[in-house]
Amino acid sequence: MASTKSDSAGGSPRDGVNKQNISAGSSPAEGPILAQEENEGDTSDSAFGDDVESSTASISSSILEYRRFQGRTFHSERYNTEYFTPNDEQQRDSIDITHHVLTLLLDGKSTLVPFKDDIQRVLDVGTGTGIWAIDFADEHPNVEVIGTDLSPIQPSWVPPNVKFELEDATKDWSWPENHFDLVHVRFLMGAIADWGTLFKEASHCCKPGGFVESGEINPTFFSDDGSIDGVEALQTWNQLVVESGKGFGRSFTNIENDVQLFRDAGLVDVQSFDFKVPIGGWPKDEKMRKVGQFLRASIENDLEGYTMMVWHQVMNWPEDEYQVFLMNMRKAFKDKRVHGYMRVRYVYGQKPDAEK
Repeated sequence: MASTKSDSAGGSPRDGVNKQNISAGSSPAEGPILAQEENEGDTSDSAFGDDVESSTASISSSILEYRRFQGRTFHSERYNTEYFTPNDEQQRDSIDITHHVLTLLLDGKSTLVPFKDDIQRVLDVGTGTGIWAIDFADEHPNVEVIGTDLSPIQPSWVPPNVKFELEDATKDWSWPENHFDLVHVRFLMGAIADWGTLFKEASHCCKPGGFVESGEINPTFFSDDGSIDGVEALQTWNQLVVESGKGFGRSFTNIENDVQLFRDAGLVDVQSFDFKVPIGGWPKDEKMRKVGQFLRASIENDLEGYTMMVWHQVMNWPEDEYQVFLMNMRKAFKDKRVHGYMRVRYVYGQKPDAEK
Protein backbone atom coordinates (compact mmCIF):
# COMPACT_ATOMS: atom_id res chain seq x y z
CA MET A 1 0.00 0.00 0.00
CA ALA A 2 1.14 3.52 -0.64
CA SER A 3 2.59 5.31 2.34
CA THR A 4 -0.15 7.28 4.07
CA LYS A 5 -0.25 9.85 6.82
CA SER A 6 -3.35 10.95 8.67
CA ASP A 7 -4.60 13.48 11.16
CA SER A 8 -6.49 10.70 12.95
CA ALA A 9 -5.43 9.41 16.35
CA GLY A 10 -2.55 6.97 16.25
CA GLY A 11 -1.58 8.04 12.73
CA SER A 12 -3.96 5.60 11.01
CA PRO A 13 -5.97 6.72 7.97
CA ARG A 14 -9.71 7.21 8.33
CA ASP A 15 -12.07 4.52 7.02
CA GLY A 16 -12.67 6.48 3.84
CA VAL A 17 -8.98 6.30 2.99
CA ASN A 18 -8.62 2.61 3.78
CA LYS A 19 -11.38 1.87 1.29
CA GLN A 20 -9.26 3.37 -1.51
CA ASN A 21 -7.23 0.13 -1.48
CA ILE A 22 -4.29 1.32 -3.53
CA SER A 23 -2.41 -1.79 -4.60
CA ALA A 24 1.03 -2.81 -3.40
CA GLY A 25 2.40 -1.90 -6.81
CA SER A 26 2.07 1.76 -5.95
CA SER A 27 5.41 1.52 -4.17
CA PRO A 28 5.38 2.70 -0.55
CA ALA A 29 7.68 5.61 0.06
CA GLU A 30 9.38 3.83 2.98
CA GLY A 31 10.69 0.90 0.94
CA PRO A 32 12.86 0.66 -2.17
CA ILE A 33 11.50 -0.10 -5.63
CA LEU A 34 12.96 -3.46 -6.62
CA ALA A 35 14.91 -3.39 -9.88
CA GLN A 36 14.94 -6.15 -12.45
CA GLU A 37 17.89 -8.51 -12.35
CA GLU A 38 20.39 -7.82 -15.11
CA ASN A 39 19.56 -11.14 -16.81
CA GLU A 40 15.88 -10.16 -17.03
CA GLY A 41 16.68 -7.79 -19.88
CA ASP A 42 19.48 -5.73 -21.33
CA THR A 43 20.62 -2.46 -19.80
CA SER A 44 18.89 -0.36 -22.42
CA ASP A 45 15.30 0.76 -21.85
CA SER A 46 13.66 1.06 -25.26
CA ALA A 47 10.01 0.31 -24.54
CA PHE A 48 8.81 3.45 -26.28
CA GLY A 49 9.68 5.04 -29.59
CA ASP A 50 10.78 8.62 -29.99
CA ASP A 51 7.35 9.88 -31.02
CA VAL A 52 4.33 10.06 -28.74
CA GLU A 53 1.06 11.07 -30.40
CA SER A 54 -1.59 13.05 -28.59
CA SER A 55 -5.30 12.30 -28.90
CA THR A 56 -6.25 15.76 -27.69
CA ALA A 57 -7.20 18.48 -30.17
CA SER A 58 -6.60 22.01 -28.94
CA ILE A 59 -8.24 25.38 -29.38
CA SER A 60 -6.39 27.60 -31.85
CA SER A 61 -3.48 29.49 -30.31
CA SER A 62 -4.58 32.59 -32.20
CA ILE A 63 -7.04 33.34 -29.39
CA LEU A 64 -4.22 34.74 -27.28
CA GLU A 65 -0.90 36.38 -28.09
CA TYR A 66 1.54 33.91 -26.57
CA ARG A 67 5.08 34.67 -25.52
CA ARG A 68 7.73 33.09 -27.74
CA PHE A 69 11.15 31.80 -26.76
CA GLN A 70 13.48 29.83 -29.03
CA GLY A 71 10.65 28.74 -31.29
CA ARG A 72 8.33 27.63 -28.46
CA THR A 73 5.17 29.34 -27.19
CA PHE A 74 4.45 30.13 -23.54
CA HIS A 75 1.46 31.55 -21.66
CA SER A 76 0.36 35.04 -22.66
CA GLU A 77 2.08 38.08 -21.19
CA ARG A 78 -1.36 39.36 -20.18
CA TYR A 79 -1.03 37.21 -17.05
CA ASN A 80 2.43 38.52 -16.15
CA THR A 81 3.42 34.92 -15.55
CA GLU A 82 6.89 33.40 -15.58
CA TYR A 83 5.71 29.79 -15.78
CA PHE A 84 8.66 27.82 -17.05
CA THR A 85 7.09 25.30 -19.44
CA PRO A 86 5.63 25.97 -22.90
CA ASN A 87 1.95 25.60 -23.76
CA ASP A 88 2.38 24.26 -27.29
CA GLU A 89 1.50 20.89 -28.76
CA GLN A 90 4.70 19.15 -27.74
CA GLN A 91 4.22 20.11 -24.09
CA ARG A 92 0.53 19.21 -24.25
CA ASP A 93 1.51 15.71 -25.34
CA SER A 94 3.69 15.40 -22.25
CA ILE A 95 0.87 16.66 -20.02
CA ASP A 96 -1.44 13.95 -21.34
CA ILE A 97 1.19 11.24 -20.85
CA THR A 98 1.75 12.44 -17.29
CA HIS A 99 -1.99 12.14 -16.67
CA HIS A 100 -1.73 8.50 -17.71
CA VAL A 101 1.20 8.04 -15.31
CA LEU A 102 -0.87 9.31 -12.40
CA THR A 103 -3.92 7.27 -13.41
CA LEU A 104 -1.77 4.13 -13.40
CA LEU A 105 -0.26 5.14 -10.07
CA LEU A 106 -3.72 5.49 -8.50
CA ASP A 107 -4.97 2.21 -9.96
CA GLY A 108 -7.29 3.89 -12.44
CA LYS A 109 -8.76 6.39 -10.00
CA SER A 110 -9.14 10.08 -10.79
CA THR A 111 -8.92 11.06 -7.14
CA LEU A 112 -8.29 9.60 -3.69
CA VAL A 113 -11.04 11.71 -2.11
CA PRO A 114 -13.88 9.63 -0.54
CA PHE A 115 -16.63 11.94 -1.80
CA LYS A 116 -20.31 11.02 -1.77
CA ASP A 117 -22.30 10.17 -4.88
CA ASP A 118 -24.46 13.29 -4.67
CA ILE A 119 -21.74 15.86 -5.41
CA GLN A 120 -22.75 18.63 -7.82
CA ARG A 121 -19.75 20.80 -8.76
CA VAL A 122 -16.02 20.16 -9.15
CA LEU A 123 -13.24 22.65 -9.93
CA ASP A 124 -9.99 21.56 -11.60
CA VAL A 125 -7.35 24.25 -11.02
CA GLY A 126 -4.54 24.42 -13.58
CA THR A 127 -6.40 22.03 -15.86
CA GLY A 128 -3.79 22.14 -18.66
CA THR A 129 -5.15 20.11 -21.56
CA GLY A 130 -8.28 19.43 -19.52
CA ILE A 131 -7.71 15.69 -19.59
CA TRP A 132 -8.42 15.15 -15.86
CA ALA A 133 -11.58 17.28 -16.00
CA ILE A 134 -12.80 15.41 -19.08
CA ASP A 135 -12.16 11.99 -17.55
CA PHE A 136 -13.86 12.98 -14.30
CA ALA A 137 -16.84 14.39 -16.20
CA ASP A 138 -17.17 11.16 -18.18
CA GLU A 139 -17.10 9.13 -14.97
CA HIS A 140 -19.64 11.42 -13.25
CA PRO A 141 -22.10 12.67 -15.90
CA ASN A 142 -24.35 14.36 -13.33
CA VAL A 143 -21.54 16.51 -11.95
CA GLU A 144 -20.66 19.94 -13.35
CA VAL A 145 -16.88 20.10 -13.88
CA ILE A 146 -15.04 23.37 -14.48
CA GLY A 147 -11.39 23.50 -15.49
CA THR A 148 -9.32 26.69 -15.30
CA ASP A 149 -5.97 27.60 -16.78
CA LEU A 150 -3.96 30.46 -18.28
CA SER A 151 -4.33 29.29 -21.89
CA PRO A 152 -7.26 27.88 -23.89
CA ILE A 153 -5.41 24.72 -24.93
CA GLN A 154 -8.25 22.32 -24.11
CA PRO A 155 -10.16 20.34 -26.76
CA SER A 156 -13.29 21.77 -28.34
CA TRP A 157 -15.26 18.52 -28.15
CA VAL A 158 -15.89 17.71 -24.49
CA PRO A 159 -18.62 16.07 -22.40
CA PRO A 160 -21.67 18.31 -21.93
CA ASN A 161 -21.03 18.59 -18.19
CA VAL A 162 -17.53 20.09 -18.48
CA LYS A 163 -16.44 23.61 -19.41
CA PHE A 164 -13.16 25.51 -19.36
CA GLU A 165 -12.46 29.07 -18.28
CA LEU A 166 -9.40 31.32 -18.34
CA GLU A 167 -8.28 32.16 -14.83
CA ASP A 168 -4.99 32.83 -13.08
CA ALA A 169 -4.87 30.74 -9.91
CA THR A 170 -2.23 33.05 -8.42
CA LYS A 171 -4.70 35.97 -8.35
CA ASP A 172 -7.89 36.39 -6.31
CA TRP A 173 -10.30 33.65 -7.32
CA SER A 174 -13.64 34.63 -8.85
CA TRP A 175 -15.64 31.75 -7.37
CA PRO A 176 -18.17 32.33 -4.57
CA GLU A 177 -17.74 30.91 -1.10
CA ASN A 178 -18.98 27.37 -0.41
CA HIS A 179 -19.51 26.58 -4.11
CA PHE A 180 -17.65 23.36 -5.02
CA ASP A 181 -17.84 19.84 -3.59
CA LEU A 182 -14.26 19.14 -4.71
CA VAL A 183 -11.41 21.48 -5.63
CA HIS A 184 -8.72 19.52 -7.46
CA VAL A 185 -5.19 20.91 -7.85
CA ARG A 186 -2.53 18.92 -9.68
CA PHE A 187 1.01 19.39 -11.01
CA LEU A 188 1.38 23.13 -10.51
CA MET A 189 4.96 22.88 -9.27
CA GLY A 190 6.93 25.87 -10.46
CA ALA A 191 3.75 27.87 -11.09
CA ILE A 192 2.80 29.01 -7.58
CA ALA A 193 4.67 31.52 -5.43
CA ASP A 194 2.37 31.29 -2.39
CA TRP A 195 0.94 27.81 -1.89
CA GLY A 196 -0.65 28.79 1.42
CA THR A 197 -2.80 31.42 -0.28
CA LEU A 198 -3.70 28.97 -3.06
CA PHE A 199 -5.01 26.40 -0.60
CA LYS A 200 -6.89 29.06 1.36
CA GLU A 201 -8.62 30.19 -1.85
CA ALA A 202 -9.49 26.55 -2.57
CA SER A 203 -10.88 26.11 0.93
CA HIS A 204 -12.89 29.33 0.65
CA CYS A 205 -14.80 28.23 -2.46
CA CYS A 206 -15.19 24.64 -1.23
CA LYS A 207 -18.51 23.67 0.37
CA PRO A 208 -18.62 22.68 4.05
CA GLY A 209 -18.09 18.93 4.03
CA GLY A 210 -16.38 19.17 0.64
CA PHE A 211 -12.76 18.37 -0.15
CA VAL A 212 -9.61 20.00 -1.49
CA GLU A 213 -7.07 17.67 -3.11
CA SER A 214 -3.52 18.33 -4.31
CA GLY A 215 -1.33 15.99 -6.33
CA GLU A 216 2.23 17.25 -6.84
CA ILE A 217 5.67 15.96 -7.71
CA ASN A 218 9.12 16.76 -6.42
CA PRO A 219 10.99 16.64 -9.76
CA THR A 220 14.34 15.95 -8.08
CA PHE A 221 15.96 12.63 -9.02
CA PHE A 222 16.49 10.21 -6.12
CA SER A 223 17.80 6.65 -5.89
CA ASP A 224 17.91 4.15 -3.04
CA ASP A 225 21.04 2.39 -4.25
CA GLY A 226 23.21 5.40 -5.14
CA SER A 227 22.96 4.63 -8.86
CA ILE A 228 22.29 8.27 -9.80
CA ASP A 229 25.22 9.65 -7.81
CA GLY A 230 27.76 9.40 -10.60
CA VAL A 231 25.41 10.41 -13.40
CA GLU A 232 26.38 14.00 -14.18
CA ALA A 233 23.31 14.80 -16.29
CA LEU A 234 20.91 13.82 -13.48
CA GLN A 235 22.89 15.85 -10.96
CA THR A 236 22.71 18.82 -13.33
CA TRP A 237 18.94 18.30 -13.57
CA ASN A 238 18.71 18.38 -9.78
CA GLN A 239 20.70 21.61 -9.75
CA LEU A 240 18.26 23.09 -12.26
CA VAL A 241 15.35 22.17 -9.98
CA VAL A 242 16.89 24.06 -7.06
CA GLU A 243 17.95 27.08 -9.09
CA SER A 244 14.59 27.24 -10.88
CA GLY A 245 12.84 27.78 -7.59
CA LYS A 246 15.24 30.55 -6.67
CA GLY A 247 15.19 32.20 -10.08
CA PHE A 248 11.42 32.22 -10.54
CA GLY A 249 10.51 32.64 -6.88
CA ARG A 250 8.28 29.57 -7.12
CA SER A 251 8.98 26.36 -5.24
CA PHE A 252 9.53 23.18 -7.22
CA THR A 253 9.57 21.05 -4.06
CA ASN A 254 6.42 22.28 -2.36
CA ILE A 255 5.24 18.78 -1.43
CA GLU A 256 7.41 18.95 1.67
CA ASN A 257 5.09 21.56 3.24
CA ASP A 258 1.64 20.98 1.81
CA VAL A 259 0.19 18.93 4.69
CA GLN A 260 0.72 21.80 7.12
CA LEU A 261 -0.51 24.30 4.55
CA PHE A 262 -3.74 22.32 4.22
CA ARG A 263 -4.25 22.58 7.97
CA ASP A 264 -3.41 26.29 7.90
CA ALA A 265 -6.14 26.71 5.27
CA GLY A 266 -8.68 25.40 7.77
CA LEU A 267 -9.00 21.90 6.31
CA VAL A 268 -9.38 18.93 8.64
CA ASP A 269 -8.85 15.15 8.51
CA VAL A 270 -5.87 15.80 6.24
CA GLN A 271 -4.61 12.63 4.54
CA SER A 272 -1.33 12.27 2.64
CA PHE A 273 -0.11 9.54 0.29
CA ASP A 274 3.55 9.36 -0.75
CA PHE A 275 4.79 7.50 -3.82
CA LYS A 276 8.17 6.77 -5.34
CA VAL A 277 7.70 7.07 -9.10
CA PRO A 278 10.47 5.49 -11.20
CA ILE A 279 11.81 6.92 -14.43
CA GLY A 280 12.28 4.18 -17.01
CA GLY A 281 11.48 0.49 -17.18
CA TRP A 282 13.92 -0.73 -14.54
CA PRO A 283 11.49 -1.80 -11.74
CA LYS A 284 10.79 -5.49 -11.24
CA ASP A 285 7.12 -4.87 -10.41
CA GLU A 286 5.05 -4.84 -13.61
CA LYS A 287 2.84 -1.92 -12.64
CA MET A 288 5.72 0.28 -11.54
CA ARG A 289 7.65 -0.66 -14.67
CA LYS A 290 4.76 0.67 -16.77
CA VAL A 291 4.54 3.79 -14.62
CA GLY A 292 8.27 4.35 -15.10
CA GLN A 293 8.13 3.82 -18.84
CA PHE A 294 5.35 6.37 -19.26
CA LEU A 295 7.01 8.92 -16.97
CA ARG A 296 10.19 8.57 -18.98
CA ALA A 297 8.15 9.06 -22.18
CA SER A 298 6.55 12.19 -20.72
CA ILE A 299 9.86 13.80 -19.79
CA GLU A 300 11.79 12.63 -22.83
CA ASN A 301 9.04 13.79 -25.20
CA ASP A 302 9.66 17.41 -24.18
CA LEU A 303 12.95 17.45 -22.32
CA GLU A 304 13.69 20.82 -23.89
CA GLY A 305 10.36 22.25 -22.74
CA TYR A 306 11.07 21.35 -19.13
CA THR A 307 14.60 22.76 -19.11
CA MET A 308 15.21 25.40 -21.80
CA MET A 309 13.81 28.39 -19.92
CA VAL A 310 15.76 27.56 -16.76
CA TRP A 311 18.99 26.78 -18.60
CA HIS A 312 19.01 29.97 -20.67
CA GLN A 313 17.06 32.52 -18.60
CA VAL A 314 18.02 31.56 -15.04
CA MET A 315 21.41 29.87 -15.33
CA ASN A 316 22.61 31.64 -18.52
CA TRP A 317 24.63 28.56 -19.43
CA PRO A 318 26.07 28.03 -22.97
CA GLU A 319 23.94 26.53 -25.73
CA ASP A 320 26.56 23.95 -26.74
CA GLU A 321 26.63 22.60 -23.18
CA TYR A 322 22.84 22.46 -23.24
CA GLN A 323 22.83 20.14 -26.24
CA VAL A 324 25.35 17.85 -24.51
CA PHE A 325 23.16 17.87 -21.38
CA LEU A 326 20.09 16.83 -23.39
CA MET A 327 22.01 14.01 -25.05
CA ASN A 328 23.35 12.73 -21.73
CA MET A 329 19.89 12.90 -20.11
CA ARG A 330 18.49 10.66 -22.82
CA LYS A 331 21.37 8.23 -22.34
CA ALA A 332 20.68 8.11 -18.61
CA PHE A 333 16.98 7.40 -19.20
CA LYS A 334 17.86 4.40 -21.38
CA ASP A 335 20.30 2.87 -18.89
CA LYS A 336 18.39 0.39 -16.71
CA ARG A 337 21.31 0.30 -14.29
CA VAL A 338 20.29 3.82 -13.24
CA HIS A 339 17.45 3.36 -10.76
CA GLY A 340 16.18 6.91 -10.52
CA TYR A 341 12.79 7.98 -9.25
CA MET A 342 10.86 11.11 -8.30
CA ARG A 343 8.51 11.60 -5.38
CA VAL A 344 4.78 12.24 -5.74
CA ARG A 345 2.50 13.22 -2.88
CA TYR A 346 -1.28 13.35 -2.88
CA VAL A 347 -2.93 15.28 -0.05
CA TYR A 348 -6.58 15.93 0.62
CA GLY A 349 -8.47 17.63 3.41
CA GLN A 350 -12.09 18.31 4.22
CA LYS A 351 -13.71 21.66 4.89
CA PRO A 352 -15.41 21.48 8.31
CA ASP A 353 -19.15 21.02 8.14
CA ALA A 354 -20.95 24.19 9.22
CA GLU A 355 -23.27 22.15 11.45
CA LYS A 356 -20.44 20.64 13.47
